[in-house]
Amino acid sequence: MTNENIFSKKLVKKEITTISFSITFQNLIVFLLNMSSIFILGLQGGIHLSAATLANQVYFLVYLAITGLAEGSNVMISRFWGENNHDAIHHTLAYTLRNTLVFGCIISLITFIFPKEIMRILTTDKTLITLSCEYLKIVGISYLFFCVSTIMYNILRAVEIVLPSLIVSIIACITNISLTLFFMFPLNAGIQGVAIAVLISRIIECTLISIYTIYKQNQINFKKIKLLYRNPAFAKRFYKTIAPLVSNELLWALGDSVIIIVFGRLGSDFINAQSVYSLLSQLTSVNLGFASAACIICGKTIGQKNYDKLNYVIKTFKRISIFVGIINALIMIFGIFIIPIIYDYPDLSNLYIKQLSLCATIIEFFKSIQGMNMMGILRGGGDMKFILWNDMTFLWLYAIPVCLLSAFVFHLPVYMIFGLTKADQIIKFFTSEIRYKSNKWIQDV
Repeated sequence: MTNENIFSKKLVKKEITTISFSITFQNLIVFLLNMSSIFILGLQGGIHLSAATLANQVYFLVYLAITGLAEGSNVMISRFWGENNHDAIHHTLAYTLRNTLVFGCIISLITFIFPKEIMRILTTDKTLITLSCEYLKIVGISYLFFCVSTIMYNILRAVEIVLPSLIVSIIACITNISLTLFFMFPLNAGIQGVAIAVLISRIIECTLISIYTIYKQNQINFKKIKLLYRNPAFAKRFYKTIAPLVSNELLWALGDSVIIIVFGRLGSDFINAQSVYSLLSQLTSVNLGFASAACIICGKTIGQKNYDKLNYVIKTFKRISIFVGIINALIMIFGIFIIPIIYDYPDLSNLYIKQLSLCATIIEFFKSIQGMNMMGILRGGGDMKFILWNDMTFLWLYAIPVCLLSAFVFHLPVYMIFGLTKADQIIKFFTSEIRYKSNKWIQDV
């Protein structure tokens, strides 16, 4: 065994614990920032919750796109961090920040100018369209600030700085909840007030994390980053790594939007149940922080060429994913009992909520394990093309056709439509395991 391959299991466990729980806890805070206002808004009636949730499908698209860019950048930065190649890190950040600013500006303009056209795609319910547009037109402005914040968070994560991001997220969350309560009750500003609260909290969050990243941290010298840096050879390398991830996230978001559109044609009761599942699913997704940590640590370890440590890291994260899957399943079961108490839904909506939550207990368990494989281990290894192929194959050739056929041809019960559509998460567990065991997933970036 070479010196490079010697490692302390105690130190590796500490590294995994520190990064994983910091990122996961931050994801929880970000989830609370995103959903606390919608949760409070829902106390005024289920129609408000459904309207805000539908409008947040646009946020979901933005989140996936910017996450693809951020995670692709993370893969490169963590690998360069392990190689101690600071010039390459600066070049990566120049391209990442440029793309982020362009994307954020475009998406904010589109949502501000065309909110009604966007919502008409997602639903035909005129009441939902009206309420959703009031929310989307304001909250859409925040997407630019959200994109910049997300990139800053991921820059810090890639070089193993997590505490400042956590502190900023907590400040933003407290600000959002306080402003939401203020606009909702003393001012009675309704859904527009909630959107304004989100916008203000996003601006504060972006400002604070940008100031820290640019001026306070020491690992990356931002003064050396040339935002307009251009190098054709490096650009090819950058986009070769980034493109499959961004394409994956955007095509996945587009496909998921098709499924949401189909669900939106199945009646208001199913929309209510789907909105509740979406809320609970986002709560379980905070555990993807473990997958993000796995991506960072695996990328760094591969950069160090310490493969004994890599095997130990992977085994540890795989155990964690099973435990997280059990927790996610329990969250779905919890939703069966608690949601009808909080929200005043019709009886049929409550029945659909129970049915969908029961289906989701199995789905969320496998989703955790395959998410660790795909978004953690394989992504950390730079295996972007397989991830793109795997996700798109089962979304576009399985989930969407099954959703359309079960809903409009066979007219199956709603829980079967939902369960069959989401079963791609179970299938991808097996394909990701096969890919990992093939030992072909470590790629150059």
